[in-house]
Amino acid sequence: MAFDAGMLACMIAEVKALALGARIERVFQPERDEIVLQMRSFEGGKRLLINAGSSNPRFGFTNEQKENPQTPPMLCMLLRKHLQGAKLSDIRQEGFERVVTLEFETRDEMGFDCHRYLVCEIMGKHSNLMLLNDDRRVMAVLHPVDFSTSALRQVLPGMTYELPPPQEKIDPLGVTQEAFWEQWKKAAPERPADKWISTTFLGISAAVAREIVWRTSGETDTPVTFCRVDKLWESFSGIIEMIRSSSYTPTMILSGNKPIEYAFCELRHYGTDFEMRLVEELRRVAPIPNQTVNLYLNLSSPGCEQAYQTARKLGFFFTGFFPCGADGEYMLLHHPLQVPVHVDSIPHIQEYAPFMEQI
Repeated sequence: MAFDAGMLACMIAEVKALALGARIERVFQPERDEIVLQMRSFEGGKRLLINAGSSNPRFGFTNEQKENPQTPPMLCMLLRKHLQGAKLSDIRQEGFERVVTLEFETRDEMGFDCHRYLVCEIMGKHSNLMLLNDDRRVMAVLHPVDFSTSALRQVLPGMTYELPPPQEKIDPLGVTQEAFWEQWKKAAPERPADKWISTTFLGISAAVAREIVWRTSGETDTPVTFCRVDKLWESFSGIIEMIRSSSYTPTMILSGNKPIEYAFCELRHYGTDFEMRLVEELRRVAPIPNQTVNLYLNLSSPGCEQAYQTARKLGFFFTGFFPCGADGEYMLLHHPLQVPVHVDSIPHIQEYAPFMEQI
């Protein structure tokens, strides 16, 4: 799961809608890499979570209340000093990077009006959190970065804050159809189209890239050469337009109760509409005399397990595997509909008799 630039834009839109103008009541640091801002606005009380850890960095509202340490860490005490009572006046994404800046209106130690900035960089193992003053100098940093850590960019108290070095990728919010086609021509024909998208364009996670390719070809691993560029552009621009217009459909994919993926858009390649389509197909076929339904699930598909559970709920049962397919091994499921199944009449090799008895 990756918190990409599109997901950050989605969360910023939600925070802007519900918490802009809110006052900070309390600041907590329940985990080493996690800050929670308890705020109150006209919409009521909200808890804004900012996680700058390496394993699961994220930004957004939370209802979870964790136990806080008896002695607050130094960063937490400093944030309380400068942010408690402050008003959240602005929140913005820096370009299409995974960097969010929260701007606060408050008063300094002398009682003069001032601004404070809380900057969160959501970049995997390089994630970080900084408090800046009016001059955008670093007042506090969660993970100090000195010359021994990075020769390109240091983040230390007293230094002027600079954005992370830009990646050599194209901002998808500004790309035109012509520019997209030019980049497509340069791509290696045999390269998977989702890999090409995520490495060419800024801020697009692997899950969203697979979704774009799936909406184009019906598969997630289609090579560039087998994707019609006009259809690929249509799918790509449709996803990007959601970000431009702030028309998000946040989606989480679960395996049982365990989250396995999330995004700011629908992830249809996981089969989010699979159950509805399967029910419609069963209804279509049911009136046909002596008709049954076979279902093949690609075992290499990310949504195979979820699709299997859905199919079982609808009355399908496992009948075997179909190995050595062109694109992997398949699980075969069967639904008899109204056709009776007479196991005794099924011819089989004698050595398989115990197996048939078990069935």
